[in-house]
Amino acid sequence: PMLALETAGGLIDFYANDLKKLSPDEVGMPPDWPRTDEFFDQWILQESNVKFLKTHNLRMEEQPDALSNAYSKQGTVWRGAKTIAGYNITQQRLAKEWPQHIPALIMRGEHDFVTPDNKSPFIEGIPLSEYAEAKDLSHQAHLENTPMYVAIVDGYLRRVESGAVMGGKSAIPKNSPNPKKKDDKKEAESAKKGFGFG
Repeated sequence: PMLALETAGGLIDFYANDLKKLSPDEVGMPPDWPRTDEFFDQWILQESNVKFLKTHNLRMEEQPDALSNAYSKQGTVWRGAKTIAGYNITQQRLAKEWPQHIPALIMRGEHDFVTPDNKSPFIEGIPLSEYAEAKDLSHQAHLENTPMYVAIVDGYLRRVESGAVMGGKSAIPKNSPNPKKKDDKKEAESAKKGFGFG
């Protein structure tokens, strides 16, 4: 499957190609900008990035201060996209490296630049996984609709605590800071058979 970053670039190109079919005035190019190909291409790239961000990253009129602050630290405290540029996850890698008794919630916004294809390795590689899609939201779903986001996560955590995600066994043992040693393979098969993937 495509990496999310490749998907983002493809979406920006898609928007740029659509905008290039229009005239400079139709795409809102400022009247004082020279009407050359170079300036037109620069404006198209800028507008394509804005459309991408407003559609797939944060569907809010204004970016919250906390997010602006986080983005301002990119390259210092937070490494951002450059850190994961070469990262690749596969179903086989997850099946080998993910502890089979640990459940996982795989969540994305409906309009997220992390496409449905990106979730497949996680769902297929983590036996005790559930998938949730936040309707009408994008990558920053937790900021766009906090109550919906919290409801999804809270519902999932309640199912984990009750054992519904674990084939009837709670993932959080009572009065114990460490999970008991379990037969990972048997437990994973039991969960698959009894509950399937969410």
